Amino acid sequence: MTGKATEWDEFYWHEALDRSHTCTEIIDTILVSHPVIESDERYAAKVEEALMALLELYQMIGDDLTDARKEVMPIEAATSDP
Repeated sequence: MTGKATEWDEFYWHEALDRSHTCTEIIDTILVSHPVIESDERYAAKVEEALMALLELYQMIGDDLTDARKEVMPIEAATSDP
């Protein structure tokens, strides 16, 4: 994780996570099934590549968010019941 990661609050992380998810949903629901995209394997492959890249980004952000939480909150505190 990079230096600024611990300077951002959790809402920044959730915002990035949400926006990457929103982009994947737009691509998956609107672009993948578009007739022009479906008509050409090259287009479909590029859309799939973009979708996979965004899904990987989503996973990376989620992993880093989890890591950032671990840095801020010890495991014992995170797992204890209130």
